[in-house]
Amino acid sequence: MAKSPYSKFFKKIWWASLVITLSSCLCLSTGKSGTFQSVLDSLSRHSNHSYEKIDVLYKEIRIREKHSLLSEWFRTGAYLSDSVYTVSDSGIVFRLAREKAYQTSYLQNVKTDTLLNVLKSLIKIRKKSQIIYDQDNRREISEETNPERASQSQRVALIVEAINITSFSQSQSKIATKPFKAVGPYPICNTEAYLGQPTGGIGSGVSLSSTLFLTAAHCLKKLNDRQVLDRIRIVFGYWGFRTGDVIVNNSQIYRIKSIVKRIDRDSGDYAVLRLEREVPLTGPDLAYASNISPNDSVYAIGHPLGLPMKITDKAILFQAASSRLVKSNLDAFAGNSGSPVFNQRNELVGILIRGGIDMLVRPGSVCAESKVCTMITSDGPCSGEDILSHSVFKPQIP
Repeated sequence: MAKSPYSKFFKKIWWASLVITLSSCLCLSTGKSGTFQSVLDSLSRHSNHSYEKIDVLYKEIRIREKHSLLSEWFRTGAYLSDSVYTVSDSGIVFRLAREKAYQTSYLQNVKTDTLLNVLKSLIKIRKKSQIIYDQDNRREISEETNPERASQSQRVALIVEAINITSFSQSQSKIATKPFKAVGPYPICNTEAYLGQPTGGIGSGVSLSSTLFLTAAHCLKKLNDRQVLDRIRIVFGYWGFRTGDVIVNNSQIYRIKSIVKRIDRDSGDYAVLRLEREVPLTGPDLAYASNISPNDSVYAIGHPLGLPMKITDKAILFQAASSRLVKSNLDAFAGNSGSPVFNQRNELVGILIRGGIDMLVRPGSVCAESKVCTMITSDGPCSGEDILSHSVFKPQIP
């Protein structure tokens, strides 16, 4: 699920590409026409969202710059694993794989400098609306100063395979982890946050009540119901670890008594689990959002990449795909699946279930780094994070 630390390098590349394009306008725009307003009107007929309009223009301009380098792109662009991606220009893939009629019939007949002027104007609009996620908004849950937000963290837990939990003392257990730098097929770049922290587990989840626990069903996809009960443990209070061994009290570890409801990814992607004993929750009962609308401010709590608990905010909801799914620009990663998403009234909006590509290895590099999204796109690795609305799973709660 894809997001990322802020990168000055990416900004330099972005503006450099605009300069290159501007310098090439005379030869690229020969015989082309179109006005600022006509381009904007054409885009508006197909989308009301500034980020989608930006996406279309950005890809068209990049294609004009890169058309002679397609063969080079295909030599360097390749999937390395489910979570590590080498990318040079995703706009090329978009143009070749799913070309839109209005791009070919209209935008290709517009001067490049006109497209650039419209693009710059839309970027200003986008910045004002803050529909971007180009800096890392994760932080330690211990750094949260809002007491109501901090109290929600007691509901959040890490999902761990039982085989990775061993006895440490009569009252404590050790959880097998790796330092974040050593996770995945490639080492993590030294520029990444939380390098020395221990990472483990297979997902996140949230307590709906003292005995009911909710997570994304795909976190358990390799296990049948019997195996879930035998092989999965729920670990609360997995936060504050910076380096070294992870030792937790046995009272923090919960077995699963039964599976109340389990729905696969295509029809919902959630699992409601009944725990063996009550979780000592304090504070008010969990509240559910009565209204879920675009531009609502939201935050999430969970375990990105299996790291100790993090909170991420400064995000909004946008582009509700259906009554059961809504998108957001939350800085979420693999491992955040099942993480609860709350609005500014600390009401549960839903849980994270999927997102874009998290980490990439640049051509010529030997380490993986966070994918930086400087804009929301209508497709691809920067199209936002999918949140499963509580309207899907709430009716199934006993």
